[in-house]
Amino acid sequence: ASSIEVEDLTNFMDDTDWDFTQKLDGTRLMVVCTDNHIVGLNRRRTIPVDPRILKIVKSFNNTLIFDGEMLDGTYWLFDLPLLEGFCDATTPYWKRREVLSAIEETLRVAGIQEIQVLPNYWDSKDKEDLQHWCRLTYIDS
Repeated sequence: ASSIEVEDLTNFMDDTDWDFTQKLDGTRLMVVCTDNHIVGLNRRRTIPVDPRILKIVKSFNNTLIFDGEMLDGTYWLFDLPLLEGFCDATTPYWKRREVLSAIEETLRVAGIQEIQVLPNYWDSKDKEDLQHWCRLTYIDS
């Protein structure tokens, strides 16, 4: 991700082709699962994956790549670059988010809380609400 000019923020707020997502300050973790072999990666190196997350990812029994952040024992997903048979890196982001939403519902029904999908906001009202919440939480406190 890169920074934007303040003037451009209004354009992004009104453009439904762009989403807003809350920034987390956890540990970046991309989980790559191929043939039930799971590797955790961040931007610099291979990193260990929490055993609870390993067990859940193995249960998908599929080649996949989750991208997210570990924060306070929860793996917060914000992208799904690969889920064999459903999406890959060439799939539009909004479509990958739809697949993530379906995964989120499956996890919720199963009572799994260790993996969550980070909410994203597409319309200007939701983006304004997120911006307001961030201001109250991080700037005004």
